[in-house]
Amino acid sequence: RKEEFRRASKVRLDSAAHQLDSIIQMWEKNAAEAKRETRRLMRLEDVRAAAFVVMVHWLNNSERHDDTAPEAGCYPAMYTCTGGGNIRQRPKKMGVHHQVFAEMNEIYEKSNPDLVIEMADLTEEQKFERREARWSPPRFPDYRTYAEAELYDDFTELDVLRLMKRRMAQFFDISALQKHGIVDTMFPPHIHREVAKLGEKWASLHPKHIFQWPGTAHKDMVRDYFGEEVGFFFDWLSYQTRSLLWPAALSILSLTAPLYLNEERTTLLRDGFSVMMVGWVAF
Repeated sequence: RKEEFRRASKVRLDSAAHQLDSIIQMWEKNAAEAKRETRRLMRLEDVRAAAFVVMVHWLNNSERHDDTAPEAGCYPAMYTCTGGGNIRQRPKKMGVHHQVFAEMNEIYEKSNPDLVIEMADLTEEQKFERREARWSPPRFPDYRTYAEAELYDDFTELDVLRLMKRRMAQFFDISALQKHGIVDTMFPPHIHREVAKLGEKWASLHPKHIFQWPGTAHKDMVRDYFGEEVGFFFDWLSYQTRSLLWPAALSILSLTAPLYLNEERTTLLRDGFSVMMVGWVAF
């Protein structure tokens, strides 16, 4: 199964590479048609990211094998290194690959007003540098990392229920059926094996479970079965419980202070506890 998920990443890269290769070959013959194909490619959300990964990979390879590429330590797209450690800025080689890359980014940036503002006053050199950095490590995986990534995972029971509900909604309206009395109510039955797992590890009345540390060990299990809303509630409840442990322990000292401290020191202790609680609430 994991090998199938990993192979899906490579298939997506191959699909993006094939479409980009067609666009690049078409660009000089019919730029208008190539731009239409680029817009169509950018509408495919499942392939769009792979297309940027492939394009950056090609651009890096072309710069790496360029005879005029600078020596190590110089930025390859912007500078040429000369003898003696001198650095001379050179104009970027705007080939077809660069034009396609620029067109892809312009389409992508139109859907993000912040990027439009960011790129407004930049030169073409600066735009290329920003765009290349946006789709390169560490902000985005490189070609090899993307090819070996696992893009998918098995459906949880909750995912299956959501898919079924969406599919059913395409053919009939549950609310209308309930309104006319055809359907009284609709709910998915519990899966006893999953409930048993939750009972054994999380929702048990056994003392070791009642007094267990309110950590995050079971949050994924709860989310996968009950959904994100219920999962978030119990995750927040665990966080709140952990946060209250130190104030609760110090409050016991404050309450029992008269048993082992005189009145003056008890007052100082409680004043300090009050100040501590103000800081705890604020931060």
